[in-house]
Amino acid sequence: MNNINYKLYIFSATTDKYQLLDVQDNDFLNIYSLENITDITTQKDNITRDLTLYGTERNNIALGHLYNISRYSSEDFTTDLQHNFKPNQQIKCILLENNVEIIAGNLVVKTINVNEGNIKYNCAIIGNVASFFSDLSSRNLDELDSLKEVINYDMSYIKHSWNGEQKYIIPQIDFGVDERKEIKEGDNIFVPDWWDSGYDFKNFRPAFFVKSYVDAIFRGFTFNAEIEKYSQFDFDDNLIKKYSYTSDFINTKEFKSIFIPHNGESLTSNITGEWSYLTLDNTI
Repeated sequence: MNNINYKLYIFSATTDKYQLLDVQDNDFLNIYSLENITDITTQKDNITRDLTLYGTERNNIALGHLYNISRYSSEDFTTDLQHNFKPNQQIKCILLENNVEIIAGNLVVKTINVNEGNIKYNCAIIGNVASFFSDLSSRNLDELDSLKEVINYDMSYIKHSWNGEQKYIIPQIDFGVDERKEIKEGDNIFVPDWWDSGYDFKNFRPAFFVKSYVDAIFRGFTFNAEIEKYSQFDFDDNLIKKYSYTSDFINTKEFKSIFIPHNGESLTSNITGEWSYLTLDNTI
């Protein structure tokens, strides 16, 4: 839990300005429990939660010193943040967990308590949880950019993938005609060279384990405005982890061994190298 950080932003409805508020991480952990956010079986898209913002310098400035009875606000002012922030109004906000948006909605300051100089803004967030189902509703498999990886197409990488420790495997699969059988064409019978134990190097084609897809799907997505598309990395280029799952079946050795083969007719990636014989000692 010490690695979880929350950020709460409020946005002006009249300008392009926004403000970062000071929040207590522990308070958010209590208010937004895992049951409300990450349990996909609850499907609680709408949420209303009370929270307390303390009168820090940042919060006092952003909320226009609402506790001060001598303050003044006007509908004629172009801004609705800072000195012209109005009580009992809903203002757009988003809540980020480790720079990943988990709640989008509106913030309203209901009351302010001042006790011996200690200021507390009693607020509420009325909004929508970034739920698992809504997050995936318009996404495609090719947007699982957390699966993208540079793989050297050489024998060391191919053999290394066979240990089952990576999210991919480069298996040897016969993609063509079974040449072990005799082929009859009219009166002619073509007998293959059954003693040829050679492998076609082009048949080593990369494939992902099914569990890798499941893990990637549960990472979720965030919209990157700079590249104008959804990504599975946050703005600091760190892998996001919006959701989690537990499954005894998915963690079995049998399920972890299932992979989706390369579905193309041929491997069309450019290969630089020299043709040579491939010898695999003591390897099936």
